[in-house]
Amino acid sequence: MPAETAPPAEPAPNHPKPLTPAKPRLKHVPLGSFAMVMGLAGTAVAWRLAHQQWGVTPWIGRGIAILALAVFALAAAAYGAKAIR
Repeated sequence: MPAETAPPAEPAPNHPKPLTPAKPRLKHVPLGSFAMVMGLAGTAVAWRLAHQQWGVTPWIGRGIAILALAVFALAAAAYGAKAIR
């Protein structure tokens, strides 16, 4: 009795898989983004106090404060857009 052989495997199709819809990126906006703002704001306050105590340039603290404000605006906008969706 001859041994049965398995049928030959079919070749892979030449066309790519259909594209799946993109997942919304706003779904993964972490609430912890606001912790970065708190850290930056605290650093800006520390530089302001360093200016008062030791006379270091005030521009570093002001720059960090502006950066904290910008990061806050960006995080608030992203989280607001996430809440709307």
